[in-house]
Amino acid sequence: YAGLLNFGHVAFMAIGAYSTILLSIYGIPLLFAVLSGMILAGLAGAFLGLATLKLREDYLAIVTIGFSEILRHILQNEAWLTRGSFGIYGYPRPFQSLVAPQEYNLILAGVVIVLLGLVYLFLEIIIRSPWGRALRSIRDDEAASMALGKNTFSYKVQALIIGSAIAALSGSLLAFYLQYINPEYLRPIETFYAWIMVVMGGSGFYRGTILG
Repeated sequence: YAGLLNFGHVAFMAIGAYSTILLSIYGIPLLFAVLSGMILAGLAGAFLGLATLKLREDYLAIVTIGFSEILRHILQNEAWLTRGSFGIYGYPRPFQSLVAPQEYNLILAGVVIVLLGLVYLFLEIIIRSPWGRALRSIRDDEAASMALGKNTFSYKVQALIIGSAIAALSGSLLAFYLQYINPEYLRPIETFYAWIMVVMGGSGFYRGTILG
């Protein structure tokens, strides 16, 4: 929606997945573990944005895809924390004590649909706000927005933070679904699966992205 080329979406998914899993293993309630992953991913998005968004647009794409691969190799090699290529399993999942294991995926599907609805509603509200209209104007004509006194750099960093946090939430849900997380599941191709959905549905059109 902001017109930013983020080719490292899977990195923010990885931050969400691993943060949620590791914190929950050490006894942090799942809700706080998920929120912590979203905050960490948002901070990572802000860091990348501050470093690149004053440069040409293609630099953001290059840096984010590089960041995703650096992060994947860190997760692969820091086995003392992430168990490396062996992956992590046996971690708690939301509401798992309420149903039999063979029926759990139905509960998880319900959780995913509810969260999808909440994220969709949140995005619809903010894009219809003055903030969202400013973001759209930056995407369409950044020079004109700057001429009108908008801090376009700040808006783009904010958009990247929000997108990174949502990606982290999706990473947490993916980890709950798979019941096993491994750095090999977090290769750049996952980012381009998401891009295919956006392209099929239409950039900046959320209902279309869901259909995509």
